[in-house]
Amino acid sequence: MSGEKYATASLIIPLAIGLKNVCNILLKKSFCKEVQHVIECYLRSIQERFGSLEQSTTLMVCTFIDPRFKMLAFSDKQISENAKQKVIALVASKVNHNVDTTPHSPMVTTDADELCVWNYTDVTVARNTPRIGTATSRAIVEVNCYLEEAFLPRNEDPLQWWKAHQFNYPHLSMVVREIFCALGSVTVSFFRHIINMHLRKEYGAKLMK
Repeated sequence: MSGEKYATASLIIPLAIGLKNVCNILLKKSFCKEVQHVIECYLRSIQERFGSLEQSTTLMVCTFIDPRFKMLAFSDKQISENAKQKVIALVASKVNHNVDTTPHSPMVTTDADELCVWNYTDVTVARNTPRIGTATSRAIVEVNCYLEEAFLPRNEDPLQWWKAHQFNYPHLSMVVREIFCALGSVTVSFFRHIINMHLRKEYGAKLMK
């Protein structure tokens, strides 16, 4: 699903929110002043660097179409609803692209057809065939059905889930194929760098005394 040193895009928002939550929990514990200072710097760095992650369309969509997270991995309901609307728009564009635009002429029954054994059935089916609806309405139905599916356990492979469900969600699965494997690439561990930076500053200050 990703390289050894790269997290896939659907993990970035949940990880950032989880790290922030862990820092807030640690701040409530009784540590020495130096450790408290490091945690506070760590939390500020997360907020400064990752505070706008949920404004990224790519990250929002990837998180939403991950069956492990869907709408529950975001920091508030408004952001999760924004992600849903973005996915619906993408799915609607796929529906528009694949919709049959050939006009269907009304069924005309001839005298010969009236004597056909299948005439009654064909006419009844034609009269009761539901209208296809707009691309947006079809997209809403497909996305809502996806949301009603059970969540995939976090340690299972979402790509395998989509492989098994691609025919249930034909247009949403097109979006998955195009965007889901985007990578959130960081070549150096940001968090290790922040901790080391502050430890060096602390030890450097002590050496200078």
